[in-house]
Amino acid sequence: MRGLYVFTGEDFRLHRKFYDGAAKATYGIDVHSPETQKITPEVKGRVPSYSDYYEIPLGTLISSDLDNLNMAGRCFSSDFEGQSAGRIMPTSAGIGQQVIGVASAISLESGIPIREISRDEIIGELDRITEKNPLYSLAALLKISK
Repeated sequence: MRGLYVFTGEDFRLHRKFYDGAAKATYGIDVHSPETQKITPEVKGRVPSYSDYYEIPLGTLISSDLDNLNMAGRCFSSDFEGQSAGRIMPTSAGIGQQVIGVASAISLESGIPIREISRDEIIGELDRITEKNPLYSLAALLKISK
């Protein structure tokens, strides 16, 4: 399914940050099949450091064709390389439960379509949910220092 944005291998290689960055990720491109591997060993071995992450944008989780159809977990809009980098479980859990799950709740409560909900609104709700447990604040992890 195509989202409002298609996350690409180029986004991974450039450690791209997005205005609607939904999850920070640091996993490299991971292709298992030698028959389908079109990734050079150099690119496959390039794993970002924690200080130089890439982001999976919220637009990859929202259908470009159908209102209120959203994706979560490993089902996000991406090309082959982008999928192989962003499909790992920590990233999938973050974009599924914490991001699109919270955005869905905001949408349901407010009547606002998910595509109109901002990253800041999601972070605000995550802050509210996790404020009693400072050890677990995904919202803090999503914030980008200015």
